[in-house]
Amino acid sequence: MSKTRDAEEGHVTVCVRSRPLNEREKRLGSPICLQFQNGNMVSIYKSSVPAGGSSDVSGDANGARTFSFDRAFNSNDSQIAVYEYLGLPVLRASLNGFNTCVFAYGQSGSGKSYSMMGPSGGRDVVVDPGIIPRLSKGLFKMMEEKLAENERERGEALAAGVEEHMLPPELSITVLVSYMEIYQERVNCLLNSKLENLKVREHKALGVYVEGITEMQVTSEENMMNVMHGGNQSRHIAATNMNERSSRSHAIFSITVVQKRKGKAKDGSVACTELRAKVNLVDLAGSERAKSTGAEGGTLREGANINKSLTVLGQVISALADMGKSKGENLARKHVPYRDSTLTFILKESLGGNSKTFMLSTLSPAAANYDETLSTLRYADRAKSIVTRAVVNAAAGDKRIRELEEEVQQLREKMKHYEELARRGGANPDASQPFTGRGLFTSESHQKYSAEDLDESFPSFTPRRPQDALQMQNKLRQAEQLMKHLEELEASPKELPRPAHPTIKLDRNEPFVLNVDGVGDWVVEHLLPGLTYLGTEEATPGSEWRNMTVSGEATGGVAPRHCCFVRQGNGAVLLRPVDGNPTYINDEPNPISMDVMLVSGTVVLIGDEYLQFKFTDPSAPPNDRKAPPYAHIGEPCSFSAPPTSHI
Repeated sequence: MSKTRDAEEGHVTVCVRSRPLNEREKRLGSPICLQFQNGNMVSIYKSSVPAGGSSDVSGDANGARTFSFDRAFNSNDSQIAVYEYLGLPVLRASLNGFNTCVFAYGQSGSGKSYSMMGPSGGRDVVVDPGIIPRLSKGLFKMMEEKLAENERERGEALAAGVEEHMLPPELSITVLVSYMEIYQERVNCLLNSKLENLKVREHKALGVYVEGITEMQVTSEENMMNVMHGGNQSRHIAATNMNERSSRSHAIFSITVVQKRKGKAKDGSVACTELRAKVNLVDLAGSERAKSTGAEGGTLREGANINKSLTVLGQVISALADMGKSKGENLARKHVPYRDSTLTFILKESLGGNSKTFMLSTLSPAAANYDETLSTLRYADRAKSIVTRAVVNAAAGDKRIRELEEEVQQLREKMKHYEELARRGGANPDASQPFTGRGLFTSESHQKYSAEDLDESFPSFTPRRPQDALQMQNKLRQAEQLMKHLEELEASPKELPRPAHPTIKLDRNEPFVLNVDGVGDWVVEHLLPGLTYLGTEEATPGSEWRNMTVSGEATGGVAPRHCCFVRQGNGAVLLRPVDGNPTYINDEPNPISMDVMLVSGTVVLIGDEYLQFKFTDPSAPPNDRKAPPYAHIGEPCSFSAPPTSHI
């Protein structure tokens, strides 16, 4: 991966794992069709692996195909080996503030739940546990080590007589867990059986989240395992010909790690920074063929829903893979159908956004399952091209404060070294002189500071003369003052951007649209009688309609005239799709196809990034300001009269 200081861009890590032949496959006398080589390659043969295990597959009439991945686990590889390759990197990244995700994909009965949870579909997480139980145990072990190291550093600093405001910040770590299943496109909470059919929302700052999901704080490995065990008991399962304990839902076990560092400034005020990371551990239901599973009735319908969501997942992976291969080309703006299934919508960030993502594709080695296994290998091969960009999850001010704390710690170490030199008869620092450094501040509260400026302002040598020590002490004071200034800026209210174009004086009861995502140079646009188009097209002087123009990097998929607000003579406002451009309202999964009468509070979403625009009608009664999915849908109507005419 290519690294910056607080971001890492790289491809999804893709692994495959084969299980041994199961009893059903042994009864069928099915030969093995998979051959593993070099720890990262797997060949699949249409009938069976040739005698002697020859790896020369060119022109083989047996229909051999070879794939390479980051790692290929054969049936002899242990649960520990899988965890060490996939689980440990996830833990390290999450404790460094990165979002992470591990998801298992494969046909029904190929070993997904065994790899993720353990035997019996996760009902037994003690005997031969999978990635999730091992990761939970490893998390608390790493937390203990990190907290112990912080306590040791603070203890050493206190013993050395370091003043309180110069101590390393005190670290505390909180762990929160949630557990959900997606059953027939509905989200259910596995930690509270009363919470069913929960809504999935998207927010610019929060990202995609499940509204009302139970999130429990856990304080120990035992506590987390009990929570996990209870959730596993609530999952939907059924017996099929392929698997006696077939998962009938997708399950997502989420762990949120919150690290808070608290320290005191010289004036006695308390400074607190926060680092937050989310780990999504996903056990997907298996893809199914009704002929193979023998599913009927309700089980057949469950399989259809499973296959539908996995099909959309495949489409998302294909679109993201194409984008990863075509950087800078028009294809990079290709629409990614995240909203076409609940699963892909929830995993939007994990699949193609702010996350370090790992995929484990599980395989059946039996030639009887050749078609399903080949499909899984192709699926995994496409996923290798997906590019994600993970960033450390800290507010800008928090990040800068952390950087300064690191600089201050380095300065402390240099001062300690200089004092040692002084005791040996060398330099004799005079710290009594007043602070005469030029400083790093201006009178404007919005002054910005770059990491490069700070790096240049700090001495990169060990002090040898009294003036060197004074310079270092001055820089230390500067760093402390800058940290305090940044903390004050973080706590102060931010000014909203103001529109650059002239405003129109209107009645305060006029309906308006709020530019939630801030795309373009406007914040609020009032809707006058007539047509108002929303899109990338600039306004044309003298035209009989108005334009709300959006601009910027996030406007991919937004048409020049994407949709239209129609304000009628009676004050009602309609939202009209234009030329089939996908236009969504609230959390509806499908775009509107006809005129929709807007209710105050309705959120309109457009473009590949689902840019949000909130419609508000101040004159609407308070009870009418909740926006149901579809307020009132009327017949399509045309509007060609001047904007002041009635409809």
